[in-house]
Amino acid sequence: MNYDVLIIGAGASGLYCACRILSESGVRLGIIDSNDSVGKKLLMTGAGRCNISNYDMDPRFYMTDSPDMLASLLRHHDEKDSLDFFRDELGVLMAERDDKLCYPATYRSDTVVNAMRNYLIDNDADFIMNTQVYSISRDDGGFTVNGSLHSKTIVIAVGGASYSRTGSNGSILKLAAPFTGSGDIAPLYPALVPLKTMEKDITSISGARAYCDLNLYEDSRTDKVLAESSGEILFTQYGVSGICVLDISGYAIKAMTEGKRPVLSVNLLKMSYPKARVKVETNLLNFPDRSPSQALNGLIRDDILAIILGRLNLTEVRRASDLSRADIDNITECMTSFKLTITGSLSFDNAQITTGGIMLSSVNDQMELKSTPGLFICGEALNCNGICGGYNLQFCWSSASAAAEGVLSCLN
Repeated sequence: MNYDVLIIGAGASGLYCACRILSESGVRLGIIDSNDSVGKKLLMTGAGRCNISNYDMDPRFYMTDSPDMLASLLRHHDEKDSLDFFRDELGVLMAERDDKLCYPATYRSDTVVNAMRNYLIDNDADFIMNTQVYSISRDDGGFTVNGSLHSKTIVIAVGGASYSRTGSNGSILKLAAPFTGSGDIAPLYPALVPLKTMEKDITSISGARAYCDLNLYEDSRTDKVLAESSGEILFTQYGVSGICVLDISGYAIKAMTEGKRPVLSVNLLKMSYPKARVKVETNLLNFPDRSPSQALNGLIRDDILAIILGRLNLTEVRRASDLSRADIDNITECMTSFKLTITGSLSFDNAQITTGGIMLSSVNDQMELKSTPGLFICGEALNCNGICGGYNLQFCWSSASAAAEGVLSCLN
């Protein structure tokens, strides 16, 4: 079978790239996927509600090897362009909201998947399902896939390695290997994933949640901040979770791969140390005859406060008035910088996305692999991952749109 373009991967970026190509040209297009239906991981996005993009789009919300190239990509293929295409070409309206998050008006991921699938059916795309791609090779007319499918151009949109049950298995490393050098691929690691911690005292509060500010430090001996986040933290049997933790998890994992031992500092009061010091001392002075935990329980959860007092060996203190100034300093320090040493993360199957893949610097501005004309990469297969809030899907749309332009330029 001969094609003008074969897209490997029927996920978010692959489907969108196909739609963008067929909106401009009636080329012979095929989509290959190992699943029996398209968009399996996309159906899970945003707990099935599909946070499709974000109106506050900025490169600072991403990790990548080439921030400048990412900035250029997001400028030329921005969220307005993507949302306009969904509305005008695919018939998907967006919900009207007061925040920056973009959802389909139905708040259903299957609305987005069905819109793209139906558009491709209308435009005579071939769906080659239940097919695992095991080889890509060059031939005189372009490329051969699995020894029998021939195409002038190829788009690799296979995703990363998260949620393997949806077909994401890290195959990008194998598929791209014949066309890349050792410096073109970053190792794959989980991202947007819960983190494991060394401290075991928090297991007693598994399930507890608290609003906080987070600072991730390179290790306990430095003041170098790798990432910051705010939101609701969830304490677990293994460590910590919650969106604010997921957002900084990629930086923690990267540090660990470099031999560092990152430390998470949790500001449980969401205020500066001087302000917190005043609040803590005021409560202790106002209730001198209460136990420290009773005097301070208006500031912080009882169960977390018990851990703080335990870490400071103050659980036996009977009266707030018995605390020294140093004790008050230390309590305040713990409340505003509750330390957790990161030791690892949960697996790819617990990760929303993958960090690593083909270096963004290894492709041109149309997502064409610099070493191999006619071979394009888009979506999670590229070394770029963002925080929660629609940023990763927007990168899928932006990189897929750029790849579509590249494919059409190549064919013309």
